[in-house]
Amino acid sequence: MTAAPEPSPEPLGFDPRRAVQVLVETDGGPGERRRGSGYRVTADTVLTAAHVVRDASSVRLRFADGALGTTEVPGTRVWSDTAADIAVLRIEPGPDRDRLPPRVTPVRFARVTGVVECEALGFPRFKLHRGPAPGHDRPSVPYRDSHHARGTTSPFSNLRRGTLELALRAPEYDTDGRRSPWEGMSGAAVWSAGRLIGVVSEHHRSDGLGTLTAGRVDRWYALLAPEQVGELGELIGLPPDAERLTRLPPPPGGSWLDAAARDLASWVERQWSEEERRRSVHDPFPMRVCFRNATGRFDNWSNVRRTPPSSGTPSPPLPLAGPLERIVEVYRSVPSRRLVVLGEAGAGKTILALRLVLDRLRAPVPGDPVPVIFSLGSWDPAESLHDWMRGQLVRDYPDLNVPSPEGGSLADALLRSHRVLPVLDGFDEMAEDLRGTALRAVNATVTDLVLTSRPEEYDRAVRAAGVVLRGAPGIVLDPLDPRDLATYLRRASPPSPGGDESSTAWEPVLRELARRPRGEGAENVARVLGTPLMVALARTVYQSANGRSAEDRSVPEDLLDVRRFPTARAVEDHLLAAFLPAAYDAPPAGAHAVQPRRRGWDAEQAAPWLGSWPGTSTGSARAGRSSATWRGGNWAPPCAVPPGPSRSGLSRPWPSGSPPRSGTSRWTWWRPRSRWGSRCAGVPWSVCCTGSRRGPSSVSSTGGCRGVAGSNRSRCARGSPAAPGSDGTRPCAAPWPVWSSVPWPRRP
Repeated sequence: MTAAPEPSPEPLGFDPRRAVQVLVETDGGPGERRRGSGYRVTADTVLTAAHVVRDASSVRLRFADGALGTTEVPGTRVWSDTAADIAVLRIEPGPDRDRLPPRVTPVRFARVTGVVECEALGFPRFKLHRGPAPGHDRPSVPYRDSHHARGTTSPFSNLRRGTLELALRAPEYDTDGRRSPWEGMSGAAVWSAGRLIGVVSEHHRSDGLGTLTAGRVDRWYALLAPEQVGELGELIGLPPDAERLTRLPPPPGGSWLDAAARDLASWVERQWSEEERRRSVHDPFPMRVCFRNATGRFDNWSNVRRTPPSSGTPSPPLPLAGPLERIVEVYRSVPSRRLVVLGEAGAGKTILALRLVLDRLRAPVPGDPVPVIFSLGSWDPAESLHDWMRGQLVRDYPDLNVPSPEGGSLADALLRSHRVLPVLDGFDEMAEDLRGTALRAVNATVTDLVLTSRPEEYDRAVRAAGVVLRGAPGIVLDPLDPRDLATYLRRASPPSPGGDESSTAWEPVLRELARRPRGEGAENVARVLGTPLMVALARTVYQSANGRSAEDRSVPEDLLDVRRFPTARAVEDHLLAAFLPAAYDAPPAGAHAVQPRRRGWDAEQAAPWLGSWPGTSTGSARAGRSSATWRGGNWAPPCAVPPGPSRSGLSRPWPSGSPPRSGTSRWTWWRPRSRWGSRCAGVPWSVCCTGSRRGPSSVSSTGGCRGVAGSNRSRCARGSPAAPGSDGTRPCAAPWPVWSSVPWPRRP
């Protein structure tokens, strides 16, 4: 039985399990001790007040474990600033370090511009008790318990000092007039709406027992040098400038940028929810896809973790393995907010990108950027990444092509304010000689992003460019587990009449895979059905087989026949060739069968239009070449500048005449733009290389410049005309609009 996915180990925002009591011995001797509070901001660091660890000779970090007692580990000061009164401590290895959760969610920061509710968890002196303490055998010991302080704060008090005044419930008693009852609260993180807004620094007795002072996060930017802000960004994830802090409370109705981001999130979610439905991702349930840490040419872990150079020790890897359901959690655990996703053809890279986008949008976190999928196949790095993404946003979401109050378009404003998380899909679909330039161009930005690619193409680009994607670790998609494959095919296929899940047409194949996994036929099938795309094709082919005539009928067990299919490639070619007829609903067989009135096309009518598709009448002579080049993503139709079918999204042109009517088959069609240029002696660049979608239901297929030689490729990517036939292409009979299909066929 497949294990359930692990739950997220930490909630977003304030988490009492991460509050720390900071125990300090100073240089004054063993008797000179100081106590403070802090908060575990990353897996390896604790944020506290600088004066708590001033002159420290040793630091111990004590975490409360509830009824289980405490966990105490050594700490080292790695960064501090007296003016801002903040310090960062590194959690050192120790015998109890393994008792702490290995992974924590990133802290989010905000600035306060009005009166807001706030909270802080610390260990003040008035919580000093004596009695039985958890984890101690002695009947009576002194210990400090935690205090959850709650109240309000206003940025309009302490304007001269630039600090926050926290109005809290006061301690009922003040037994020592020489010492504050709040002593030991310094260093506690102050939270509002799940975001860190300050660090407790002082208690002025003249303000009363119910008032504390805290340093403001937004004030740090005025007190610290730019390089110090950068160091805090590496250590604790502080944004590089104050404008990127979330504003609390949000303005009534939000700012115009907030409204634009909400609109974009709504459009993106609607677009990809429809795509998810069309791909039948949940029919009957999503295939279980898992990933693990990738090895190879990636940035070092100190850069990924943003560890400061002063730490002096190498950073350990982050644990990034898990099932698809945890991709959002895994991405949030990466401090650099950059991630490379690798997978072989059809392994599920686009599905992972789809899951990342939808899961983030369906459980939104205030202030998070809106994830948007961009198909890299149409990017010419001669154009900046920002300008290209702006053009893609305007093309796909035309309502963003309106002026913003700051000048430029709304799309430009969203990108400049980091309100968009680019999910750059299909790096391998770029022309090979452009990939290295693209990597260097991405490295020139500070944009958070996710990038998907096939492993070999990514590795070649890194070696050719001599650079890695800065700050980005990698994950690689695993082949499907045979047990998960068996469960899926049994649930996704109809049982025989009166039978159960174990009576489907796939049962002989599944039995052979379990009984003789190294058998020649079983091994061929297992290799082919190791990716979600090929499983989806096989499912479609053999679901349709139940309605075929006797002479056309085939069953999954045929795939085990090594005389017909001696290699895995032969099995694959068979599924590709059988997919096209299966993708169209075949009319009923037999002389007396009722022929329904069909508005759409059938496979025989479509075959001449899909001349190079393996197994079609016009493409059978080239079937070997077509399927081989299809595997590599370089399938070329009769005209050059192919839209580049690949396992992450099949693409084909229609050669001439009118496109099939929408809704007539299981395909999603593209609509050409009205501007026509000249290409392939009559085929427009603006249609081959750009195009607007009829609806939000298809993966972008504008990577049509693969295979175009020299400068013509970059001109193609920009939609510029070129001299007809200048790169040796032969003419087309008629204009050649682009259409795109998805790998999971669907009913209209």
